[in-house]
Amino acid sequence: MGTLRIIGRAPWSMWTGRRHRLHGKLVDMRGFVAACAVGMCLGLGACGGGDAVVRTLPFADDFSGECVWPDGSNGGAFAYGCSDGRYKLTLKGRGFQAYHVTQGFDLHSKAVRIEVDTVAKNGALVGIGCIKDDQHGYVAAVSTDGAWGIGRVAPDNRIVWLTGTHTHALSLPSPGTPIRIGIMCGATTGDGATAVAVLVNGRAVGSTSDPVRSGYAPFDGVFLYADTDPGSVTYDNLAAREATRAEITDAQSNATHGQAS
Repeated sequence: MGTLRIIGRAPWSMWTGRRHRLHGKLVDMRGFVAACAVGMCLGLGACGGGDAVVRTLPFADDFSGECVWPDGSNGGAFAYGCSDGRYKLTLKGRGFQAYHVTQGFDLHSKAVRIEVDTVAKNGALVGIGCIKDDQHGYVAAVSTDGAWGIGRVAPDNRIVWLTGTHTHALSLPSPGTPIRIGIMCGATTGDGATAVAVLVNGRAVGSTSDPVRSGYAPFDGVFLYADTDPGSVTYDNLAAREATRAEITDAQSNATHGQAS
């Protein structure tokens, strides 16, 4: 594992202030395949997967020293990698595009909580995910204007948005100021579902409960996501640990489906 993919826009227009339902909406990732066909895949591991870097929970990564994440560029279109003690995703092309990197750590955990500091420009959507592999996992995303969403990374190269809310649902600092975002993923007891929560500055702001699907647990790696127009999104001070039973129970009991109020 260790890849970069180019995917479609987020399914709701956070930048217009209009409300959009997320339940069942899709982000089509198949454009990545076309990009590979015309030579736009970026660096080693962009179309395939690199070796996992073994870590045990808890662990932290401040992106300084030796970089264990995907690193490369595609001329004037994209660049990604560790830079000045941070991980940076840079889009140089025109218009908004969504893209992400994955890195495997052989965590083999059924319950994980991952958080990272992010800095993005106005209108950007940033996210972090817990993944089994490149085709199975969950992502929690937050926009600079205060919306949030939780999506499932589907085996057919899509993100299925399970729940979320509209602009200004969260009170966030101005764009360009660090925001700590996170995700909690954990198997629940009783109904066999997976509870997923989106975190902002250490606090759960939304959650969902997803029915068990083959291949979605245990979680072995991390997914970094950005949807922005030309510009950079940076990540720093990543921390991962086992999620507690109380965190899983809270996420399950407070789960929403579709448009959150």
